[in-house]
Amino acid sequence: MKKAAALALLALAASAQAAELSPAFQCDRSPHDFVGTLINQRLIDARPHVDQRSLNTFRPLPGSHLTVFQYKVISVVGYQPDDSVFGEMPGASIPALYGVVVFGAPADVQASLNSAGYTRARIAHAGPHLTAIACRVD
Repeated sequence: MKKAAALALLALAASAQAAELSPAFQCDRSPHDFVGTLINQRLIDARPHVDQRSLNTFRPLPGSHLTVFQYKVISVVGYQPDDSVFGEMPGASIPALYGVVVFGAPADVQASLNSAGYTRARIAHAGPHLTAIACRVD
C-alpha cells in the first residue's frame, strides 16, 4: 500500500508544470503569442471568462504553477481583436493587451519590474493583496 501511495505522489509531482513568465513583461510579444503559448503548453484553460468589454480571463490549470518575479499568478488576462484565441463581446472595444493577476502588493511588484528594467509593463491594484500586470500592444 505504501508503495502504491508513493508511486501516486511521484506521478502527481511529475504532472505538475511550472513556468516563470517574467520575460513576457518586457512587453515584446502579442497577446496571441503570450496566451496561445500558455494554452498550448496546457498551463491555462483554453476556455476564458469574457467580460462585457471583451477582456478574457484564463485560469491556470490544476498542476500548473505560474509565477512572475516569483509572485504566484492567479489568472492570465488578454484580448486581441479578431483572434480565435479570444472571445469577443459585440460592440466591445478595448486595446490589445495581455497580462496576469498576481498575489502581491502593487509597490512590491512595481519594484520587481523596475529592478528588471521592464518599463513598458503597467501595474494596477486588483484586490486585497492582488496586483494586475499588463502590457498594452499598439
